[in-house]
Amino acid sequence: MSTASPAANAVDRDLLLRPRVTAARVARRVRVRIAGYGRVGQAVARALESSSVRARLAGAGLDVRCEGALVRRADLARPDAPAVALTTDPGAIGRPGADVIVETLGGCDVALDVVSSALRQGVAVVTANKTLVAAHGPSLRALAAAHRTSFLYDAAVLAGVPCLGWLARRPVVSAARRLTGIVNGTSHYVTCELGRGATFAAALADAVSRGFAEPDSRADISGRDAAEKLTILLHLAGRDDVRTETLTTRSIDVLDEGILAAARDLGGVIKPVVTASLEADDPGAWVGPAFVPSTHPLASLTGVANGIRITIGRDHTLALNGPGAGPDATAVTILDDIAEAATGAHYGSPATISIGPTPCSLGQPPASAWLGVFSSAADDVQAPHATLASLGVPVALALRRAPRWFVLTRRAGWSTITGATEAFRAQGIDALFLPSVAADDAN
Repeated sequence: MSTASPAANAVDRDLLLRPRVTAARVARRVRVRIAGYGRVGQAVARALESSSVRARLAGAGLDVRCEGALVRRADLARPDAPAVALTTDPGAIGRPGADVIVETLGGCDVALDVVSSALRQGVAVVTANKTLVAAHGPSLRALAAAHRTSFLYDAAVLAGVPCLGWLARRPVVSAARRLTGIVNGTSHYVTCELGRGATFAAALADAVSRGFAEPDSRADISGRDAAEKLTILLHLAGRDDVRTETLTTRSIDVLDEGILAAARDLGGVIKPVVTASLEADDPGAWVGPAFVPSTHPLASLTGVANGIRITIGRDHTLALNGPGAGPDATAVTILDDIAEAATGAHYGSPATISIGPTPCSLGQPPASAWLGVFSSAADDVQAPHATLASLGVPVALALRRAPRWFVLTRRAGWSTITGATEAFRAQGIDALFLPSVAADDAN
């Protein structure tokens, strides 16, 4: 029989009346440090101060706190940035105590050291740095696996469509025959504005003012950014041998409103695309502006929208679309990766995926139909049909907008197209050839 005192019983009753605190209600503290406190890093810190974001993370059992940020200049004014402890010492960001390092520095010099150091200590890393992932992704994934931690980079490609982790954990992409997409929001926005009659300079300035582009947008305009993203996608398809610098890349600064208008009259639109064929008999890759038939799903995307289509087997295409530019879209995906890292989720091992016994070169574009643009310093250009036919490039459609000619050719290989370019140049004619997106991408 109990001999507890009335006072003790009163305490027991008080305890019984209190809400029960279970393991599910106790949020695990996750200490985050941000390497790079520019627009994206600040967007991550700002999101972590949002009550709605914190509530969603708490629902997943996480209390995520930003402990500090690595910056190149501590004295730089950051009027809209959340107040966090700043350091200019890369070593400080990796000192013991962090659960997740968020890397948004860009480039490889400092970023590679920070990320490698964190992974060796078993600290999870989340990054939006496509340059780093394209150049060192396979080795960093291996380093993370060796130290039983996470290296997550969904925000590096299609930031508003967190699909990389999903693709890496499943064998879908290993069966890919072709990858085609719009993966750079800045170049897509500028191209759309050119189609509306804007000058190139005005379209780019507008993109910067809206926050869709950085003041220094050379990587976006030249195609370098998109080429890095295609490299990452190809690595997930088992092609760890692909390097960004080996991909054929063309800048969108070759475009003008006349080219986009002619494309519309020929039944399509111009889009800045990445495309890669993994077919053994017709391998290749291209990064840059391309002719997209108006019936193709990518043709309807506008503004900063991104989309990727993965053609699998002979009659199936996986399609993913979403926003592709802006720090807020990137920050949301980074937060999802932080949550995955904190709960122990990590990418599978793409190195186990095989696309065939004999890797094929992707250093030049695959065969396709082509949009040809012919111009000259002279007042007019003669019809290019005869010259093209003599070079084995038959014309399907032609359009004259004086002083230029525009043609859609039949299917031809890259070596034939480069030969045609040289032949026209010898005649004093500038010939620009842009590939046409393959019709089977739309299946």
